Amino acid sequence: MLQFDLEAAVRDGRGKGAARKLRAAGRTPAVLYGSKGDSIALSFDTSLVTKNLVRIHGQNAVISLDVESGEAKKKYHVIMKEIQKDPVNDKLVHADFLEISMNEKMTLPVKVKYTGMAKGVDLGGILNVSKDKVLVSGLPMDIPDFLEADVTSLGMGDSLTCADLQIPENVSLSEDSGTVCITVGHPRAVVEEGVREEGAEAAEGAVPGEGAGGTAAEDGAAAG
Repeated sequence: MLQFDLEAAVRDGRGKGAARKLRAAGRTPAVLYGSKGDSIALSFDTSLVTKNLVRIHGQNAVISLDVESGEAKKKYHVIMKEIQKDPVNDKLVHADFLEISMNEKMTLPVKVKYTGMAKGVDLGGILNVSKDKVLVSGLPMDIPDFLEADVTSLGMGDSLTCADLQIPENVSLSEDSGTVCITVGHPRAVVEEGVREEGAEAAEGAVPGEGAGGTAAEDGAAAG
């Protein structure tokens, strides 16, 4: 898993007014949620935290957070919990962090990178991705940045499940191993042609006069 350092300071004021003043001063308000349910109000240098968040976008990362309170400093190991951006200018307006223990297992979603060209795709098939992330469990630094899966051998109609993924040692899959991750589907034109052929065969096999309406003679007899 990725790891980097970040500095923060404890902030006194809370509320929208205090947050606006922080942003005007080039700092981003944030909250650190502790492992025991407590929380600490923080602020970050906006340019610095934005740079790091862009670097880890879409990935898991352990952040070594140095929190300054007066003359004292305390280090926390945290992961990103949530970020909020301004819907108009896309600027960072708030961030939430979650404290973790480096010695306790945790479960996180990990991105799956599919490599190679499936044989079925070369024959005109369509690659359908059902999962681009899977849940795995392990110690924070044992959880990989991503999992890689080679789809080259997949033919038309073949699929790859979670059981086919290469999971590193000391890490376990937290998904149903039978869950389908990716398939090579038949081209839409072929599927539609098969439906039309089935319909034609059904029509040819129908017995004249059978159906919901019946024949004219039968209707007359029923009426009499």
